[in-house]
Amino acid sequence: MWSLIYYKMKKIISLFVIAFAFSSCQNEIKVNNPGFQVYKNNALWRADNATAYLHTDGSITITGTSDNQNLIVSVSSKSIGKYYLGTTNSLDKVTFNSTTNGSITSYNTDPVHGVVSTISDVLSPGTGYTADCTMSNGVYNCLASHSTTGGSGVGLKVAIATDTNGAVSYIKVVSTGDNNYFPGDVITISGGTTPATFTIVNVRSSNGIVEITGNSNGTITGSFKCNALNADTTLTNPDILSLTYGAFYQLPLVVVP
Repeated sequence: MWSLIYYKMKKIISLFVIAFAFSSCQNEIKVNNPGFQVYKNNALWRADNATAYLHTDGSITITGTSDNQNLIVSVSSKSIGKYYLGTTNSLDKVTFNSTTNGSITSYNTDPVHGVVSTISDVLSPGTGYTADCTMSNGVYNCLASHSTTGGSGVGLKVAIATDTNGAVSYIKVVSTGDNNYFPGDVITISGGTTPATFTIVNVRSSNGIVEITGNSNGTITGSFKCNALNADTTLTNPDILSLTYGAFYQLPLVVVP
């Protein structure tokens, strides 16, 4: 009797393993199929239809639709690398539109005034600066900060590291300042003999990044995340759409004539 029970249990376990393996394969196929999806305000949004277009200037436009909503991710090149959003480069942009009862609500990453989010590397290193930061085990430890001038806003403070000549080699935002800064603003760090400068890349209400990770065999693969501001200019306090964990996988590139 025990041998019969053992035989039946063995068959059940074997069937379970086979079913689990099949289920795992199904999940892998679902993940690896060409697709376009993102978490929109922490809820999964997946395109029913997605197309990637390669334009004659080398830029890419990825469009996806689901019900009455569409998502457009645009980047200035298909080359592998990172592309920042909310900057003065209009080719790097994310737009999300939804239609309800004939009314369209649109969000995008156009450059706007706001609190600083991302800054560039050193534009001009200057001379005669005193460092706020020292490196230990490959990590900068910053104990002070410098004020700044320039740009559309006020109040931005940064911590810096310098070389032996007092030239700035590293910049970290310590205080983001008021909400009047604009992408492309050239900022000067106070306190040097000759000025060190950097630029504002984007602001908190309109920012993000698209990363192209693959572009082989006529397809495009990558990831993205961003904050996109409501495009309705009549709103006093426009809301912000959060798009996170975005991905497009092996979408065939359609060449636009």
